[in-house]
Amino acid sequence: MTQRSTLPAACALLAMALALAGCSGTGAPPGASPATGSGGGTAGSTTPSDSTGAGSPIAAPTPSDPLGVPSSAQSIIAQDALVSQTCTADAAGAWSFSGTVRNDSQERRTYTVAIAVTDGPRVAGHSLQTVTVSPGGTAEVRAEAFAVTNGQGASGPAQLRCDAVVSQEVAK
Repeated sequence: MTQRSTLPAACALLAMALALAGCSGTGAPPGASPATGSGGGTAGSTTPSDSTGAGSPIAAPTPSDPLGVPSSAQSIIAQDALVSQTCTADAAGAWSFSGTVRNDSQERRTYTVAIAVTDGPRVAGHSLQTVTVSPGGTAEVRAEAFAVTNGQGASGPAQLRCDAVVSQEVAK
């Protein structure tokens, strides 16, 4: 069984997760409100009635709003929400992850846990797990056999790492 975790790989994983999150964006202009309701259209799309316009000021960050954007649009790093984690490889080299996410806030939160096994600069496998947690609650996160390695990195077993990065947003 192999267990590894380091900050540099976590930073690389975070960059990957943020890049992937940006790919699924709607391209709404800054200050635009996401669409609501169950009618047509996609979340995040804007219409003339819900757009604040290009000349509208963007809110300044505050302690309760660290990104300076409406809470419905926030997605921030929440590494402290992952209160326990285990990432191991079995004898065949199949990596599995389990962890517990805790919501210490007063609102329902959706957490995305990005998990990756890296072999030096190469990503051997990754998984994105999303859970919504009630205030004060916890949720289990699992990813079974999401990466397979031969137990030896390109430069030896010390090159194999498993890291997780957590982001959160207010649940809709």
